[in-house]
Amino acid sequence: MKKQIEKMTSSDYHGHKAISSTDLKKALRSMGHYRAYKDGLVPFGSKVAFDVGTAAHSAILEQDFTSYVKGPDVSRATKKWKEFVIEHEDKIVLKPSEYDHIRGMYDSFYGHPKAAKVTSNGRPEVSFFAQHETGLLVKARPDFYVQSGDGDYIVDYKTALSASPEDFARTIYKYRYDISAAYYMRIVEQVTGRKVRDFFWIVQEKEAPYALSIYRADEEMLAAAHAKCEKLLAQITNSESSGEWKTYPTDICNIDMPSWAYAKDVDDE
Repeated sequence: MKKQIEKMTSSDYHGHKAISSTDLKKALRSMGHYRAYKDGLVPFGSKVAFDVGTAAHSAILEQDFTSYVKGPDVSRATKKWKEFVIEHEDKIVLKPSEYDHIRGMYDSFYGHPKAAKVTSNGRPEVSFFAQHETGLLVKARPDFYVQSGDGDYIVDYKTALSASPEDFARTIYKYRYDISAAYYMRIVEQVTGRKVRDFFWIVQEKEAPYALSIYRADEEMLAAAHAKCEKLLAQITNSESSGEWKTYPTDICNIDMPSWAYAKDVDDE
């Protein structure tokens, strides 16, 4: 199975049973956590943060300003806000400050000397579906897929409090963006039959001056992440076959604080 869908709604994509990179990252914790998330027993995340991120993607990546609207300058808990949301049920309703931030982010993005060029001639949010060699169905939906004579590449747009190299390097590990990058590249290559040479992150700060940085994923990091993806997919396959979705070891274990905690105690003396 290989499929590439240019126009697919976000809800249809997320509702498809194929394994996404988010699913795979849940499996990093344990097979039991993966199963619980896949069964819809774990909340997706903050709706407010998700809505703001979705609106930013629509405005900046697709230059679509019709999917969201500025709400009244009142608390989300008030009757006025709730009535406004009902009146605009087909749109994402943002606080005035959130709406203004997205406008500022848009201006900063397209005022950057390279950000718009990196995404030019690319196709936003194309959905890719394939069958892994284990037999599992897998899927990917890159923010931008760019076909180029110099080699195809993928662009992932992220918003953050800080776009500095030090902070984003920590964020990559915290949210395992490396897993997503390797997973996307593998699936896109499988579906298109084309080599994906690079993966870029465009990271933009959510507050003025809405500074942004562009980062290329390191080859060694991608190789390690790819190996991790293959291992996780094999573990999911084994769990599917056995029906066992293990979490943590059942034995009683000795535990100690991490070594850095002792070093911190010494520094505090």
